[in-house]
Amino acid sequence: MPDVASGSNVGIIVDDVHSVISIRNEQIERINDGITSSISGYVKAIIKIGDEEDEKAKTLIIWLDVQKVISDLGHYQNAP
Repeated sequence: MPDVASGSNVGIIVDDVHSVISIRNEQIERINDGITSSISGYVKAIIKIGDEEDEKAKTLIIWLDVQKVISDLGHYQNAP
């Protein structure tokens, strides 16, 4: 998935990590342009993990665009 960070590396420092997982491309459901809300610009995709046949057993992970979140926070903090 080289295109996910648009060619740049972005990271944040955290105090604690609950878990680390590996995902496959077919588990990623990209957010299309038809979805609009105040936060849709910050969501890259929804990752679905779990049993393929049992919808109730799936875990959904919201994949945030960390680069956009950090950039917008910086603009917000520097606003007059």
